[in-house]
Amino acid sequence: MIVFRVLMLIPTLFAVTVFAFCLTLLVPGDPVYAILGESASPEAVAAVRAELGLDKHPVERYLIWLGSVIQGDFGTSLLGATPVLEAIMARLPVTISLVVLSVVVIIVIAVPSGILAGYARNPIFDRIAAIAVSVGQALPPFWLGLVFVAVFALGLNWFPPYGYMPVSHGLIDHLRYLVLPAVALAIPSICELFLQTRSAATDVFSEDYIRTARAAGQSGFSIVARWGGKNAMVPVVTVVGLQMDRLIGVAAPVETVFGMQGVGSLAVTSALNSDTTMLLGIIVVVGAFVLLLNLLVDLSYMYFNPKLRAS
Repeated sequence: MIVFRVLMLIPTLFAVTVFAFCLTLLVPGDPVYAILGESASPEAVAAVRAELGLDKHPVERYLIWLGSVIQGDFGTSLLGATPVLEAIMARLPVTISLVVLSVVVIIVIAVPSGILAGYARNPIFDRIAAIAVSVGQALPPFWLGLVFVAVFALGLNWFPPYGYMPVSHGLIDHLRYLVLPAVALAIPSICELFLQTRSAATDVFSEDYIRTARAAGQSGFSIVARWGGKNAMVPVVTVVGLQMDRLIGVAAPVETVFGMQGVGSLAVTSALNSDTTMLLGIIVVVGAFVLLLNLLVDLSYMYFNPKLRAS
């Protein structure tokens, strides 16, 4: 089972490269004019196009690019003459740090509160939670980021309003720069995961074996921690995996609001400048990272569901 899923990453990643290359063909604008300017002569345009290989058939260009990628060469940025992989790896820690802290915030808040809400099933709390969840899901992360900057950074001066600090400069400073963007990115996902966790927990706590545990005199904490919580985690892990994929996709506007030089902001800049080589590299690297996350989510099912381990 595990070997099969690992092997399936290869054709899936190949499909990602095909899809990514096809998308870059649809990017508006011409990188040649972005390099030379709109007033460039036809001769200069033709020369640069030939130098970059843009005069070849798209299929030929894809095969040349794929062969280089297999050898670890993602090419060079069309605009800055910077190696694509080097530029991505320089910015990837920023995005990974932001997404990882967001996921931690999501799990720490949504999972315990969802499990307790499913266990207690208090009508008043459920109504209040439903209103809060509806509001939280409707708020865009970039708007939340602007509000957080205005209130907590510029108003109260609790956190830096702009930039990113590597963890090598100190864990506390690293987290101070990440807290506001991570929470802004996490809030809509917290609401969704809370709903999913509460629903799963409500179903689990209605099972006969939970009633038996209660009748046997086990404490509420024991029931939640030992029986209900773990059994409710199978659908929750699925939602967490999907939310991690989503967070990577929506991190770009949050990075822009907080001036974080991550992969998302690099993708936006590359798209605006028609830097298709950089875009290809970003899509493939991020796609590989997402596939790895999905594999880890699949493997985690075996921990939460013993039936899968037996199979």
